[in-house]
Amino acid sequence: MILQRPSRPFMVLSSFSTLVREQATFYRAALRPIADDHESPAVVARLLGIVTDDFTNGRRNAKDTITLLGQMRDNVAMSDALREALHPFGIQNMLASVGAKGSIEDVEARLKAWLVTR
Repeated sequence: MILQRPSRPFMVLSSFSTLVREQATFYRAALRPIADDHESPAVVARLLGIVTDDFTNGRRNAKDTITLLGQMRDNVAMSDALREALHPFGIQNMLASVGAKGSIEDVEARLKAWLVTR
């Protein structure tokens, strides 16, 4: 079987949504050899680019951006260095939001500076 871009993606999605469990298991097993458990650095960079664009253009606020970056940190395969670089933002935001340390504005400024210079 050759995989190709479908001319009607919705129909493909619809077909997959109606598969019985055994069929889904068959397709999962058939596709496993070409699957990769890790997102490529290019995919991670593109995701961060989208997050940066959304934040710097005002489509996403700092709190939502930090939440999204935390979700990426937990669920996207990325380098240890990037994972460690993202970690402090969640902690700093939490501490600032309860008034324990720093301000939300400071966290937002650090986040913006990190995103645009990474």
